[in-house]
Amino acid sequence: DLRIALMTRSELFVTTLTEKLLTYALGRGLEYHDMPTVRSIMRSSADNDYRFTSLVLVVVQSPQFTQRVQSGEPATTAAR
Repeated sequence: DLRIALMTRSELFVTTLTEKLLTYALGRGLEYHDMPTVRSIMRSSADNDYRFTSLVLVVVQSPQFTQRVQSGEPATTAAR
């Protein structure tokens, strides 16, 4: 039953998985301005049938991840 539910609502599952991966990668909750990135990650991963490795690679290449500022780190250092 779970497999059937996931297959019929795969878009919802992939959206939720992408949001959770990005939340973990950023170390913070997602906000409204992160949603275009979530949709972009999903579009990029669609070419590879939403494989987990594809999702992870696109998340770590996203602007939110590559330009994030670590807590306690000056903003000028993170911008390099």
